Amino acid sequence: MSASPASAALAAIDMARNGQFAELCGRFAPPLQPMVSADGLRAAWEAELAPHGPVTGVGTPLTEPAGPGVTTAKVPVTFEHGSLTVAIGFAGEQDWITGIQFLPASAAEPAAPWEPPPYADPAAFTETEVILGEPPLAVPGTLSVPRPAPGRDGPHPAVLLLSGSGPTTRTRPSAAISR
Repeated sequence: MSASPASAALAAIDMARNGQFAELCGRFAPPLQPMVSADGLRAAWEAELAPHGPVTGVGTPLTEPAGPGVTTAKVPVTFEHGSLTVAIGFAGEQDWITGIQFLPASAAEPAAPWEPPPYADPAAFTETEVILGEPPLAVPGTLSVPRPAPGRDGPHPAVLLLSGSGPTTRTRPSAAISR
């Protein structure tokens, strides 16, 4: 498709604008292609156009790393009746699409680095970055393990949080167009 996630994102938006949904499907990562159809992409695109009107402008993409070998390109898109950010995930040297998501216009701004809340006690736990799976579908994670109190070796309760799109994402779009 192109030499960078930013230009690949612009090309993907052009494909949608020009009704080239079969070509757009072919840009999805091979493991995702059976789950993405041209008709589904067309329906999702048209559902966004319905309340917002036609695209009147496409801004400069902002790219951010979203895990090992994965990049998200956030493209500000102006419609006749408002603005949105189209976030497109890319993986691998081929810039395979791993997801397309419509977000509020404010999402085009760079994400502020996360800061722990003031009540968090870093001495009470350890954290290790982990990767589950293989690219292009690898999922980054953080394993947080409490340090046991003296004399309390375990077992201890555990919680597994799986982030998704929206405020709990680790900047990795979902595997299909969603809002």
